Amino acid sequence: MEALVNFSPSYYRYPRSISRGYWGRYALDIDLPTEAQKRRSEWLDNVHRLSNTPFHDHVLFRYSHGQDYEVFLNLLQRHGIFIEKFFHRALRHRVLGEMATDPEELGNLKALMESAWGYETTFGNNPTNDVSFVLDHMFEQYLFQLLNDLDSYQILVEWYNRHVPARQCTICGSSYRLIDLPDWVYAGSGGASVCCMRCPIVQYPSKKVLLSHLREFVRACGFIPPANANPLNYSFTCRLSSEQWAPVFTAYGKMGGVDHVKNKWTSLFTAMASSGVLPDGVISTTRGIRCLAKDGHECRSLDEQQIDNWLTNNALQHEREPAYPFHPLLNPKGRRRSDWLVGDIYVEYFGLTGEKEYDKKTDEKIMLSKQLGITMLPIYPSDMVALDDKLQVLLREEK
Repeated sequence: MEALVNFSPSYYRYPRSISRGYWGRYALDIDLPTEAQKRRSEWLDNVHRLSNTPFHDHVLFRYSHGQDYEVFLNLLQRHGIFIEKFFHRALRHRVLGEMATDPEELGNLKALMESAWGYETTFGNNPTNDVSFVLDHMFEQYLFQLLNDLDSYQILVEWYNRHVPARQCTICGSSYRLIDLPDWVYAGSGGASVCCMRCPIVQYPSKKVLLSHLREFVRACGFIPPANANPLNYSFTCRLSSEQWAPVFTAYGKMGGVDHVKNKWTSLFTAMASSGVLPDGVISTTRGIRCLAKDGHECRSLDEQQIDNWLTNNALQHEREPAYPFHPLLNPKGRRRSDWLVGDIYVEYFGLTGEKEYDKKTDEKIMLSKQLGITMLPIYPSDMVALDDKLQVLLREEK
């Protein structure tokens, strides 16, 4: 049997587990070797220098909100040294939307950042690359401003002290330290803290036996998993509760993972159709699996089917895949489409959140809606566990 996730535990042992440590970006100075302490001091000196620049002042003045600190503290208490990616995800949509309301703001931010750094950054004619680059450094500046607070630092120390001792993996029983997990493993798993993630549980059952393991996997999830489901895919793991981590990962390993299912059955949908776990509205044709909503709309995923059916069940008229209005930079050919149009609200399901190229397209749509002055309602995989709450705004708009 193979490991659930492959990585070298000797290489990633703390503090190397936090990849940003390569640049000396260690939030804590506890248990750092001499060289790492030196890099941390140099990094902190640079953070202090940047905190006295117009770029820093502009970011905090224009983009910090009162509720951000509450979000930050909640994430810090839950994720400690791994907070960076979670903080970024929590604020990204809001900050990007505010940035995009002013077409000149991206250029202003780049100029301020380059002035603070002392050199020019450029990505050619791709505005999305510029946006990602600027956002990353805005969040870095904002996050470590918050971490510089003495109360925040004490919370971080307490988190570290709780999680530095070795613990026993819930799945395989091996000893591991949470702080030694690579940050990309911890973040991708949604913060799974009960598993060493290297459990030797991945099997490769025969095509016939595989179906029973697939049914077990679907039962453990409590929803039909997407075709890209795996323990490090945040768009999948963000829908799991902490109680589900162990049973879902165990079932995933028993069936050999999604790639093994695809090797045996061509696609995950085909295998699920054969196992009898798919709901009504999913049919097999000579062109593959088609997912139909109650009103006949063809959907690209079961999550989209669920959203479309919610709209139908709540008597909301909705157009499928409407075109966005023209924009000279973000929609020059008029081909960019939304998932639904309900009244004058464009509804988007960002089902592959967490994948770098997909996130760029998400950024572009958010910028497009803001610069056109139209209303977009974004739905993320994590929203699917409480879809009624997310879509209530459409009912209020209807009234």
